[in-house]
Parts: sequence; C-alpha cells; structure tokens
Amino acid sequence: PWEMRRYAPGYWSRTKVGNIDGFSSSIELVPELQLGVVVLNNNAGMDAHVLTEPIVKMLLPVLRRAIDLAIPPPSYGLAPVKEFVGTW
Repeated sequence: PWEMRRYAPGYWSRTKVGNIDGFSSSIELVPELQLGVVVLNNNAGMDAHVLTEPIVKMLLPVLRRAIDLAIPPPSYGLAPVKEFVGTW
C-alpha cells in the first residue's frame, strides 16, 4: 500500500519507499499536479526519502502558482443572459 501525506489543502502525495543492503529508493507522487519525484540511492548511510519530501515541498508552491497564472479566470459577462431576455 501507498503511504499518503497531505501537503496543502487539496494535495495528497502518495509515497512508497524501500531499502535493502546499501540501496534505497523513494517514489512520491502528487497526481493532482501530475508531479512525481523518484530518488534512487546506493549510499548505505542515507535514506532516499530524505530527499523526496523536501523536493516536493519546494516544487508544490511553484507548480501551484504556475497553474494559477496559466488558467484564465472565468468570465461572468452578459453573453449567457442574452439567451433569457425577451418576451415569453
């Protein structure tokens, strides 16, 4: 099973880590942002998850800001109202 962590409202990461004799791996996914971070390590003294969490924490606000800037705000003009104006 995947471990889950909440970073900010609406953003849950799915994490899977593994360690075996001198090797460690960590996968962290944030599907809502189509973000994935994978760290593979062959240093017996370091857990790969030590890197994935800070990387996701660093990228999350940057990606959220980029998405906010890329999506135009909704238009609440009068165009849809014209369909309802008339004599009934």
